[in-house]
Amino acid sequence: AAHAALDFIVECEIRRDELGLSYADVAKKLNVSRARINQLFRGETNMTLLTMQKLADALELTLVISASPLKNKKTKGSASKTPKTPAVKTRAKKPAKSSV
Repeated sequence: AAHAALDFIVECEIRRDELGLSYADVAKKLNVSRARINQLFRGETNMTLLTMQKLADALELTLVISASPLKNKKTKGSASKTPKTPAVKTRAKKPAKSSV
């Protein structure tokens, strides 16, 4: 879980930088204090899925959560190895089409 949370925060930090947003800008978008955003980005608090979704939305990311069998744990009927995939992924949202 800690690895997935770190991956999520790293992706959020990269996206925040791409968008040119400060922590204060993100805080304003989420209607929370800058101190709260600092806590989230430093990993000082366990985020709920709702918080993760709100942060992803503010950073124009799509939150994708997946589950897969553990490595080296065969389940009944499994014949091949499961590819390694991160537990939490984010993707930049595509810009909305302009009607102009």
